[in-house]
Amino acid sequence: MWIDLFRAQVDAHPEKIAIVAEGQKVTYAELLRRAEARSQQASAGSLRHIIVLEEPLAVLEEVIGAWLRQRVPTLLHHGFPAAKLTYLQQVLRDAERGGRNGGRGPGEMDSAERPERREGLILTTSATTSMPKLVVLPHENIQMTAAVMGRHFALPGDTQGLIAAPIALFNAMVGGSLASLAQGWTLHLFRPNTPASVVLSHIRSHGVTLINTVTAFFRFFLRYWSGTPFPALRMLSAGGEALAWREIERLQAACPNGDVQINYGATEIGRVSNISTRDPRAREGAVGMPLAHHELHIEPIEGLPYGELLVRSPTAFLGYLQPDGSYSGLTEDGFFRTRDLFSIDAQGCLYFHGRVDGVVKVLGRMVNVREVSRVLGRLPGVADAACRAVPDALTGHALTAQVVAENGVQLDPRELRRACAAELERHEIPGDISVVDRISETELGKRANIAQ
Repeated sequence: MWIDLFRAQVDAHPEKIAIVAEGQKVTYAELLRRAEARSQQASAGSLRHIIVLEEPLAVLEEVIGAWLRQRVPTLLHHGFPAAKLTYLQQVLRDAERGGRNGGRGPGEMDSAERPERREGLILTTSATTSMPKLVVLPHENIQMTAAVMGRHFALPGDTQGLIAAPIALFNAMVGGSLASLAQGWTLHLFRPNTPASVVLSHIRSHGVTLINTVTAFFRFFLRYWSGTPFPALRMLSAGGEALAWREIERLQAACPNGDVQINYGATEIGRVSNISTRDPRAREGAVGMPLAHHELHIEPIEGLPYGELLVRSPTAFLGYLQPDGSYSGLTEDGFFRTRDLFSIDAQGCLYFHGRVDGVVKVLGRMVNVREVSRVLGRLPGVADAACRAVPDALTGHALTAQVVAENGVQLDPRELRRACAAELERHEIPGDISVVDRISETELGKRANIAQ
């Protein structure tokens, strides 16, 4: 279990700094003591321990403390609107009653199952257009993710990692914080709303070597970066969404002595693949070779040269928690439908083509809004772009787009539409293009859904 990996790091170097956060430096031994104190203060009741906090160090202490008490930490994102938090809390209450009345209770399992497949951690989906779901991860997911990340990064014990994303996200909690602590690294934690000048100054002054976080942070990073490289950085690892190639090139310039990596994965299954942006295939939409423990299937979609990716894996979630205490979300044979479009080349490298719900019909013809976004993003003077589809009674869907101009550039939406005609058919060109300072995002820092 992950807690055993953490205890091993505490025993190996108890006085090493584990966490740097908001002026505090917390050693591995102190982090364990603080988690034990929170465990003792926790009230009795449900085996699922609900955590709704903003301060990332406090969240980590609560998570570790819950495991010490053999409870299941359940992270509800502090930034969710009240209606979403109320909904999730009601599902958890109903699920507790459902489990007691014959449904599957928290942490329970059939005798044939392995202990590592018990409930280990509950996170939420981002829920860009509806209420979020409760994603139940087994202990095996957390333990394997820590091992995979350690092998992938292959960084030394003095690694200084940075997390500046909502701690309730999979990448920030499991792939970032818990994986780093299992390796014995020092973790620098920031709240997502920390001023950019503070975060960038900290990265430079503390010699941060690894930034493993969501794509939204790297956009934030580039927005305020002065252009002076960070020589200590050894790896930037981005996940959650695709980055524009111009953004990737600027990240490479910021990290001249290291590597910029693109990752693909999901809260429900963990990391699936990764690729260095030094690999020329990355420019064509490749996300790398799948990790060995995943079994993949690409289900064809009529009319498209690519299909939906399905994944079966020991790191797969147990399911979405239902009000009756049961789980849902996997096919009968144990595959997870990612709702993402992929193709695979002869070498086994995966290529991402957008979301299934991002392929829409306009005037009876199929349009992939991600491809429209890529065309817009390559136009001269455009720093960033995102296309969206909204229902339209006449055409089926109407395309709209937001674009961000490069510094000092004045963009004319009419000229952009004319420029699109060189690569797009008439029905693929957005009817409305808005020039904005920043692409719209959800409360979790992701791009708002491209198809609604």
